Amino acid sequence: MKRIHLLITGLILLEILLLFMGCQGHNLNPLVPTPDPDEMMTDDIVPFPFERTTASMPNLWGYYEVIYDSVGHSIEAVPLRGPAFALNVVTFLQPPAGSQYNMNVDVLDDAHFPDEGLIDIRVLLHHPFPGQNIYTGFDVCGIFITEGTIQSPVNSSLTYADPSIDPSVLNPDGHTRWMNPTEFISGDIFGFVPGFWGMSESSENSGFVAGATLNPYKYFAQGLSPGEDVWEWLEDDNNVYNRGMFPAGATCSRDYELRFPIIGNEINFMFDYAVLAHWEPPLNEPIIDPVIDFPPDANARYPLHIRVTDNSEVWYTGSDAGGNLRFEVEVFDRDALTSPGGVPEQVTGFKIWSDDPLIPGGSIETMSTEVEWNSGFIASTSVANIEILNAVPEASGTSNLWIAVGSTDPNSYDQGLGASVPYDPIETCFMVPVQIASCPKAFMSDVGNNQAGSGTWLNDVPITGEHFVDGIDLGVWLEFQGAGGSALGDPEFTVIGTDVKYIDADTVTADFNFNGAPYGDYGVGCTNGCGEVTEPGENDLQEGDFDYDVLPQVPDDVTLRTGRELSSDPATITELRIDWTQVTDAISYFVYFECFDVAGDVVSSIPPIETTEHFYVLPIGSVPMSGGGTIKTWITATVPYDSEIYESMPSQEAMMIFQGFETAMGEWSLLAEDPSTLRFARSTVQANFDGSWGVKILGNVPWTPPRWILMASPPIPEIDGTDTVMIEFVHRYLGILPSNGYQVGWIDILPVVNDTNVPEYQPVIEAAYGHQYNSMDCPSLRTEFLISVSEDNNFQSNSAYFDQWWLSGFEASGVVGDEIENRLVVGFAGNYFDLVDVHIDDVAILIY
Repeated sequence: MKRIHLLITGLILLEILLLFMGCQGHNLNPLVPTPDPDEMMTDDIVPFPFERTTASMPNLWGYYEVIYDSVGHSIEAVPLRGPAFALNVVTFLQPPAGSQYNMNVDVLDDAHFPDEGLIDIRVLLHHPFPGQNIYTGFDVCGIFITEGTIQSPVNSSLTYADPSIDPSVLNPDGHTRWMNPTEFISGDIFGFVPGFWGMSESSENSGFVAGATLNPYKYFAQGLSPGEDVWEWLEDDNNVYNRGMFPAGATCSRDYELRFPIIGNEINFMFDYAVLAHWEPPLNEPIIDPVIDFPPDANARYPLHIRVTDNSEVWYTGSDAGGNLRFEVEVFDRDALTSPGGVPEQVTGFKIWSDDPLIPGGSIETMSTEVEWNSGFIASTSVANIEILNAVPEASGTSNLWIAVGSTDPNSYDQGLGASVPYDPIETCFMVPVQIASCPKAFMSDVGNNQAGSGTWLNDVPITGEHFVDGIDLGVWLEFQGAGGSALGDPEFTVIGTDVKYIDADTVTADFNFNGAPYGDYGVGCTNGCGEVTEPGENDLQEGDFDYDVLPQVPDDVTLRTGRELSSDPATITELRIDWTQVTDAISYFVYFECFDVAGDVVSSIPPIETTEHFYVLPIGSVPMSGGGTIKTWITATVPYDSEIYESMPSQEAMMIFQGFETAMGEWSLLAEDPSTLRFARSTVQANFDGSWGVKILGNVPWTPPRWILMASPPIPEIDGTDTVMIEFVHRYLGILPSNGYQVGWIDILPVVNDTNVPEYQPVIEAAYGHQYNSMDCPSLRTEFLISVSEDNNFQSNSAYFDQWWLSGFEASGVVGDEIENRLVVGFAGNYFDLVDVHIDDVAILIY
């Protein structure tokens, strides 16, 4: 049989000091002589000749040599003779007064021990005083002590094991500084004292020093199963109420997953073992119920349990690294029940560092008041939200990050008994293995305004965010989350993005087909080009998750009409008619209006108008505008779905810019090749078609050489995203001699006086409705004017009809909305003495 000897040094920090002292109300006389160990039984009590004046301290129960049988797959714990303390406490843990079975170790799994150094064991602790309820322990921790190879950057006195070369616990409940052999060196029951045959003294193991000052532990308590998670156990209120007791005579056990590094051909077995517990004299005797008969101070009065939820997203790709560290640190402290400020008041702050490059500056310290706290699952816990931006990893894989939680009260290891202790405040630590991805997650912050109409197909939708990586795996999708916040619709419905294109690290584009997509919220997911997946719900780049909304089909084909018709006496603008395509299953529509004056200021917003028709007529008289300005309108549809009413996204906006008054569209311009021959006037007499002022020019064109006169509107601005632009206006002219006339067109740059060139002139060839102007095109206005009288057929000739008002309307999409501002112009010409008298009124620009 191959026998491997392990030494487990048993240290009970159970306030065992109080097991042996005379205290108030205990009838233990400190002057009573110590009985002979050979005459003692396990339940005998030895009074301790020292008066306890302050809080509890650790004490020594005994030392064990653990023998591992790799053939029989068993472990035997053999008690060893310890140093001679005053009152020789080890008496209670070995024969004849004690039992060798007060600690047992069982092997659970050692299949991977020879090749990987992995072994799972169960440690059983037996309370050495059955029936003596006065010695009930609280908050007992079994500490695994090794060499301290790594030094913390926040405190040079804080050292801990390097898992690559030192034994380690793979499933610790936490890490503590209590009773490490380096700092607790009082040489008596208040500190760590090596056993007579301990590893530190053994010639076979010479050179081993259990020098770690920060060591992992497992928590022991009645009712806590060997493999149970402490936090799941604490979520039962009964377990919190029972205060983590270790009753007298009870047996508690916990499972340890251990790893012993293989260095060369040797397995590094060097470690020590200590047991930490807490105790105070009872309030009541005899002890009937330890839960209520012991004071609160019998428990640990500092943060003992820490649970860390790692929400970090950190990556290293070789050429790029970054991300943010985010943690939810839940802290359990029994003092929170009696503290007005709860757990945050019991915590001084947090120290955070990592074993590898990860945190900017190497470490961070923050006060309790500097972090955001939320309520925990019970009154004794609170959750601190900690975020560290701009991580600086230098490799992918796993990096051990440490979080130390400081205690407000008590804040010192010194119990006032003269023992050697660390000078630093009490801290409980937790190690978090942070995963550093070789490919970052891509986080999205906006997708095509986050809305779409059902049944639509969107191309090249921009998706913005962070950390996009180009590659064959790049893809995005929209996953149905439910309608109206509930699980309605098809829970499996997903809109897959097609033709996904990488633009840069912050932007990709994709096409989405919403045919058949149920109404509701959709989460946005992404597979980065390097393969990392961001599931819907993980996009918390801004403020929590964002959704993509799929709504009913948007009303389209919105058109505008003024309602005026061609006649010899056309009507004024009295109404605006809006038409749109009917939406399937729509039960009603909302028509929205917004009105602006000539300067572009909002005049008023008309309340939304609901209608069951797919058209609406707005009386112009109901609009509070002084004879002109801009009316903007848009439409939405409402559709019932699963007992909800959904309103669609707004339709494309349509607008009418109209002039019912001479200044409604701004000032008109009048240019002549010879300005001395020109007069410009407005008249309520000659331009009173609708009872308001129109625009009138009155001038003459000398007979030689041919001259031109232009009347031009103010610039009509570029109109984005429009399908159609219609222009209509009322006009007439008087007194022009035969063979002459006027011509309507567009111009983007007004000509300079006395310049024969009229740039970028585009005559109106054919009217969409109403009066038609020209039947032939011409390259420029100037060229048109040089045509001889006999060949002049491009101008409207004088007749009896042209002293009437005429309505003309034509499609102007080709010249309005082409990224330049255009002017509506009317040109006049004559090749001998000619009188010009032209009027324009009631101009309307319909944009849809």
